[in-house]
Amino acid sequence: MKKWLSLFYSDIITSGKLPKCFKRAKILALQKPNKASDDPKSYRPIALLSVCLKLLERLILHRIGPAIERVIPQEQAGFRPSRSCTDQVLSLTFQKQLKTAVTFVDLTAAYDTVWKKGLILKLLKVIPCLKIADLICAILSDRLINVHLNEKVSKTRKLNNGLPQGSVLAPTLFNLYIHDLPQTVCRKFNYADDMAFATQHKSSNQL
Repeated sequence: MKKWLSLFYSDIITSGKLPKCFKRAKILALQKPNKASDDPKSYRPIALLSVCLKLLERLILHRIGPAIERVIPQEQAGFRPSRSCTDQVLSLTFQKQLKTAVTFVDLTAAYDTVWKKGLILKLLKVIPCLKIADLICAILSDRLINVHLNEKVSKTRKLNNGLPQGSVLAPTLFNLYIHDLPQTVCRKFNYADDMAFATQHKSSNQL
């Protein structure tokens, strides 16, 4: 099986073409506790992807991960080796008897609104390999979804922008997508698409 998968994945990487079944996702809509059943916001979508696709993405991530890791800023702790949310909490502490002010920012639908062409351009600047860029572009393009709610199934929809939920590559690609955010005077603490901007001063007015 390992030999067959090796030949299968080598052919995909060489040709840059994916089987159509790799681009289809089954979306399970799970109702959140104590939420109204007639409100779409009351449901959490869980995407089920092809296991073979996720294994292929793991192989690609093993190749491109180290190069992307070198350009990710230090303040980003989401989905990185030896970094976690705990590191950010420990860094965001009161020091030198100064007051601390923090603004927390949560980007709405951050993964769903990623501009694919802009992402590929940033990828090529870090990894100037058209074969890898074409393969990742193929993974992100023309994705098909069906939403399953109880016994009902929606019509097939096509997604062209955004990063697929449940994808092995998505967190790393998102970190790459936002790695060049402008520098700020205050300190930044990022965990994927959650951000905290902190500053310290003796005076509340100055904060």
